Amino acid sequence: MEMERMHLIVNVGSTSKKYTLYYGENKSLNFNITEDEKHFKNSSKYIFFTLKKKGLIKSHEDIYIIGFRIVAPGVYFLENRVIDSNYIQRLKLSSEMAPLHIKPTLNEIQSLRKIFTKTKFIGVSDSVFHKNTPNVAKLYAIPSNETSKLQIYRYGYHGISIQSVLRKFTNLPKKVIVCHLGGGCSITAVKNSRSLDTSMGFTPLEGVTMSTRVGNIDAGALIYLNKKLKLSPDKLEEYLNTKCGLLGLSGASSNLKKILELNNLKSNIAVDHFVYSIKKYIGSYYAALNGLDLLIFTGAIGEHSHKIRSLICKNLESLGIILDENENLKKVDSEGFIHSKKSKVKIAVLEPNESNEILREIKKF
Repeated sequence: MEMERMHLIVNVGSTSKKYTLYYGENKSLNFNITEDEKHFKNSSKYIFFTLKKKGLIKSHEDIYIIGFRIVAPGVYFLENRVIDSNYIQRLKLSSEMAPLHIKPTLNEIQSLRKIFTKTKFIGVSDSVFHKNTPNVAKLYAIPSNETSKLQIYRYGYHGISIQSVLRKFTNLPKKVIVCHLGGGCSITAVKNSRSLDTSMGFTPLEGVTMSTRVGNIDAGALIYLNKKLKLSPDKLEEYLNTKCGLLGLSGASSNLKKILELNNLKSNIAVDHFVYSIKKYIGSYYAALNGLDLLIFTGAIGEHSHKIRSLICKNLESLGIILDENENLKKVDSEGFIHSKKSKVKIAVLEPNESNEILREIKKF
């Protein structure tokens, strides 16, 4: 019988770092370090000493594989791969496309590699699930030579989360829409268990209104905005990622719960904009799927905000989407179905498990 091995899963965000230690299939440690904590910058050393202090490891050699969630544009990153010097070099090059998403992960990889020198590192792509979306969904309407030369495709993200919630079904319905709603948000159409289309594009900036990300914006408006603000490319990207979305619309907060509590003109516009942007994707994907069997809400907002779920489903009866408000109210800290008996479409609230999904993938190496 093969000896149980230890695997460490690392999920780096812009404001937090999540770590999960597995002994075999069992979680031994699971915690989150946010940017306001003193250990955030030196998290790799903190993780190592914490694991030793708790007696979970004796040395750096005890961790067999460290798996990372990788959010990066580029054809190379449409595969799960061993993180070696070539991978790191490609990640550095790719950071020019989306520096705010790649640089924190790259820094964490390099820091951990200095400590866990004998451990295998695996990058698990957040875009693999969307790899085979059809060209009508994958391509932008720019000259094809630029598309292939610069690898400008709609890669899509949140694939690890989506795969983890779909895995909960033994018999997944044919036509599914997944609403991953959190700090970052995406809507994905799934047909026959495969990604048909998704709202995020070349980077996680495209799509619905998000906490601080702009979502969809006319390219002409973007050019004009940049002329007036006189920002460098990096500063413009930072602006579109951190100053816009719910924060920009409300002028007060990026936290949806706080915005709902404000209940003033700007905050109400922000909420309406957020909900409307999601409704439009549900409607368009209903058309692309030629119907709908199952609507899934996941992510922090999708799981915990019954108010937002109710607003999204309101007036979607013509699509066969009818919420049971009593069941919806109950599903704040639990999973389950929230559709009415009259609803033609099943509606589910599900918690994603990205760390389990990443563990499943790295064990293939």
